[in-house]
Amino acid sequence: MAVAQQGGDPAQIAAVTGALGNAQSMMGSSVEARRHLELSIAKARECDCQQIEAVSLNSLGNLLAAGGNHREALARYRESAALGEQAGSAKLAARALTNAGRAALAAGEFTDARALLDRARKAADRLQPSPDKTTLLLALGRLFGQLSAQSGQDSGRDLLAAHSLLMGAKGLAASLSDRRATSYALGYMGELYERERRYSEALRLTKEALFAAQEANAPEIEYRWHWQSGRLLKAQGETEAALAAYRSAVGILQSIRPDLAAGSADASRTFQTTVKPVYYELVDLLLGSVGKPNDDQAQARHLTEAQAALETFKAVELQDYFQDECVAAVQSKPQRIGDIAPRTAVIYPIVFPDRIELLLGSADGIRHVTSRVTSDAFTSEVNMFREALEKPRRRDYLPHAQQLYDWLIRPLAPLLEARQIDTLVVVPDGPLRTVPMAALHDGEDFLVRRYALVTSPGLTLTDARPFRSQQVAALLGGLSEAVQGYPALPEVPAEFDAVERLFPSKRLQDQAFVVSRLQEEIAERGYTLVHIATHARFDRDAGKSFILTYDGKLSMTELEDLVGATRYSDRPVELLSLSACETALGDERAALGLAGVAVKAGARSAVATLWQVSDEAAAALLPAFYRQLKNPAVSTRAQALRNAQLELMSNERYHHPAYWSPFLLIGNWL
Repeated sequence: MAVAQQGGDPAQIAAVTGALGNAQSMMGSSVEARRHLELSIAKARECDCQQIEAVSLNSLGNLLAAGGNHREALARYRESAALGEQAGSAKLAARALTNAGRAALAAGEFTDARALLDRARKAADRLQPSPDKTTLLLALGRLFGQLSAQSGQDSGRDLLAAHSLLMGAKGLAASLSDRRATSYALGYMGELYERERRYSEALRLTKEALFAAQEANAPEIEYRWHWQSGRLLKAQGETEAALAAYRSAVGILQSIRPDLAAGSADASRTFQTTVKPVYYELVDLLLGSVGKPNDDQAQARHLTEAQAALETFKAVELQDYFQDECVAAVQSKPQRIGDIAPRTAVIYPIVFPDRIELLLGSADGIRHVTSRVTSDAFTSEVNMFREALEKPRRRDYLPHAQQLYDWLIRPLAPLLEARQIDTLVVVPDGPLRTVPMAALHDGEDFLVRRYALVTSPGLTLTDARPFRSQQVAALLGGLSEAVQGYPALPEVPAEFDAVERLFPSKRLQDQAFVVSRLQEEIAERGYTLVHIATHARFDRDAGKSFILTYDGKLSMTELEDLVGATRYSDRPVELLSLSACETALGDERAALGLAGVAVKAGARSAVATLWQVSDEAAAALLPAFYRQLKNPAVSTRAQALRNAQLELMSNERYHHPAYWSPFLLIGNWL
């Protein structure tokens, strides 16, 4: 950039500024990316550089589309296409029109999408044979196929256009000896036939696509066709062959997944559309084969494999959220939950579009039951429950608490009672991360009255070792004063006083609560408990999650640097407490960050809140939790938190679940 500015060439400055915006978009810096792309557009207009302006407008459209602003993106794409045509560049026009068609399709504007894609097709026809033309034909073929499936009008015409474009891409790729493009063309044609339920033809094309991908040494394409083969074989009732295909897809995906989102402005969407479905469809197939006439050993193997696939996915999901391939690398060895705690059970609620599967692991193996509720109905109920819970003067939460109990716990109740379970470890899925299980209600009382409850990002991500309360040294850090526009937390000093009466402690409060002092203390002394009482927020974008300090905001990466450094020491951080954090209502991705905070930070467990409770409630509950930890009669952290919640609940002032239920124990429950 500096070199371009020194040269003083307006066109070069506009082009470099646009390239910088593109790079920032790929890195997820959407605000800065937009600023530079708009600056590039302005500078290109000043020097009447139509092609540069068209390129930056197209890039801005991509950024907006990645953020879900499809109509605004559509306007930018139209401008880009018009400039491309004025500049005589069929390539620029075709690319922008293709993207415009995609944006219109995403916005549900099917007639507009069809017209734009028709224009893009005509522009692409004017291009000379080249890899770029092949790419455009592939994109257009797939978009026409999606339009055929979604619009409900002129579907036959759109389907014919899709097939013709993909055949053209296949022929062009062959003439260019491009095996990668050949693979895509064949695979996308297989996708068309799959939609038409012409499974035999679809499978033949998919196998040809797979062979071409293998010839091109392109595993990022190969996994797609294993996945597609699995779907097709399942549709034909060939369960074992379908399982083999899905296993191949997952195996390849494990090795290439980090590269899939590279260069994507919306890595989370890429993950949701190209990674998550493969794991969940494998689990669906495994669970679907359980209960059919088969031997007990085969059913047990399928349940165990389903649990293992879920555990693998949970680690992958956390890596995707934090954009950190190392975040789940330090995992404990897989272990049977019954070997750790015989009266403990782990529940995996798995949200499928038409039902919820409940996988229950305990000392005597794995069971599963099905709850008949659609994902839309379930998500709506969860969101209403969370919204009602945050209103401490009302009881609107109760019908939702009972409905969720009926879907999630009542089907498992006979199994739990027969095994005398007293602790439930919940590995939540999707929207369930945003609500506290403790507040579910069976019609007579809250779930926490019967069970100690734990939130786990996954068993293989949990270092399950007992807590030794006699060896605790506590680092206390937090703010009682109002700073950086955030309100004061006046109960923090009393909260710290209560902890200091229980454990040897070091206090960093207000002006002393700065990152440099935290670094100094944790590096020089071993603290088994780090108790932080300050505003903290978990965002759907991990880069925007923070813990407020006196002079700034501590990021999750900085928290990892502080706490994670103790992981291999003689006195690692056993417990990280965050007494004033929050996640946005209904934002399951933000709640994923909260659920993974112990893993990211390098602590064996964490206590944190889903929403910001009154600091009086926090000042009462957390010291009660610590007192329970010191009680020789209390055997686990999970039981300690349950007892503290019951103690707070017994106080008329704090009886409402808004005060006690948002406190979650995350990770190690022992």
